[in-house]
Amino acid sequence: MKSGIGDGKINFLNSYLIVKTYRQLVRDTAVHSLVILIFILPLGFHQPPAIMDALTGKVAEGFSIHVSPIRILLEPLIGPLLFYLRAVRPIAEFASLFVWATVLVLAWNLFQRQSDGNSLRRTFFTWFVRIPLAFGLWTALLLLIIFVPLPSNTIVNRTADRILVNIHAHSYFSHDGLFSQAQQIGWHKRNGFDAFFMTDHNHHSKTLELIEKQNRGKVSQSPAVLCGEEFSGSNHMLLLGLTHDFASRGIAETQLIDSVHAQGGVVIVAHWFERRQNPIAYYVKMGTDGFEIENQNNRGYADSLRIALASACQSNGLLMMGSCDYHGYGSAAYTWNTLTIPEWKTLSLGEKRDAVMEILSSRKSAKTQLLIYRDRRKDSRQLVALSPLFTWVDYFRSLSLLQVGSWLGWIGLGLWMRKMKAIISLRRWLKKKPYRLENLISFISGSWILFIGLFNLSRASSLEGFNEIFLEFGITFSLLGAFFLLYPLALMLAVRYGKRSSDP
Repeated sequence: MKSGIGDGKINFLNSYLIVKTYRQLVRDTAVHSLVILIFILPLGFHQPPAIMDALTGKVAEGFSIHVSPIRILLEPLIGPLLFYLRAVRPIAEFASLFVWATVLVLAWNLFQRQSDGNSLRRTFFTWFVRIPLAFGLWTALLLLIIFVPLPSNTIVNRTADRILVNIHAHSYFSHDGLFSQAQQIGWHKRNGFDAFFMTDHNHHSKTLELIEKQNRGKVSQSPAVLCGEEFSGSNHMLLLGLTHDFASRGIAETQLIDSVHAQGGVVIVAHWFERRQNPIAYYVKMGTDGFEIENQNNRGYADSLRIALASACQSNGLLMMGSCDYHGYGSAAYTWNTLTIPEWKTLSLGEKRDAVMEILSSRKSAKTQLLIYRDRRKDSRQLVALSPLFTWVDYFRSLSLLQVGSWLGWIGLGLWMRKMKAIISLRRWLKKKPYRLENLISFISGSWILFIGLFNLSRASSLEGFNEIFLEFGITFSLLGAFFLLYPLALMLAVRYGKRSSDP
């Protein structure tokens, strides 16, 4: 009998040591594979981000990309987040990453369950109760991408006579805008724009007030702000170059276009490829001046639609424009229009606005160019389910030598810290207390989400009648934040109560 018990203990110990050895082997293999990928992909298959001509697909001459030193220093911490920010479908691809991560964690837990003494049922249960904690972290990172001005890559204009213009932006005087007018000016300046149109939804009175402030020197003189409006009709249309206030609601589209033209303005059909309620010819016949060929918020549409739009514009002498359609989400710009305007910096504000409108109203396509930021394969929009694999490969391929050095430095720091006595003691302490680390992460995530919710709620009342997104976000994120704060508390109480009930 004793011999049998002793043999059982020895067999269990041998199994434990074998599994532990395999676990260490898997960890070491993962670290080594990561280091190898960090070396091979950027050095052997390097595809640096570039500014491209959206119509020709070639690298645009006279433009380059600036990478912030802060980003390089913190590359492993914020670089992947910024790469996801510029994804074709950022939320869908980030959600796919969450699914992949949870499945891989389950596989790892199943692999090591024998050495931890867990049954199959307990392993699945532990994984399941940790999913909300992981979702809280995922939500917190998503809000970090959206609301924090991370040091994203920016365009550098090295040309002498071309300026960068955005034709589509929304302040918080739009129902779905997050930024104030001053924040919009700051964002456009950081992203290299020389001028932009504020195009709040279905009104432009607040933009005219902003332009008057800029004329009086009450706000920054650069970039130059031009007045526009996004009109919601059979399709959204950008009314650009407006000079006086008028109510656009209820006006027939043809009458509205004539009114804009009478002011010297232009009408651009916005993101037609999103709805396609009417054919392209419908808007050409109506008298619009051009189409958005690229829109930063609607990039996942078929190439055939882009070709059809470009062909219609070329055949009818219409403008082919791109836009950021920026509402205040995230820090990156990846669509620019260039206009050829010599001696831009010597012009007054009024002269700058007149020069921009002269090119657009005359439909001088030869003096315009549409630029996009490209840092991944063009077909990435078709690979959402597999995006964690392809996105990370594209991400590592885009890194410079300095960014590779940052990754290697942080990996080395992590391996060194892993052997520190304090870290070893901390890991042992966390292992003795189930869910302690996860609960701490959930508390931090929940606090951040709740802060974002309360911050949005605090702005909702002052913008009543203009903005709806602050109230919507405020309620949603306040409730989510409260849940992610309370869930770990409930989990700790459940663990404690379960232990007491199991005591003899």
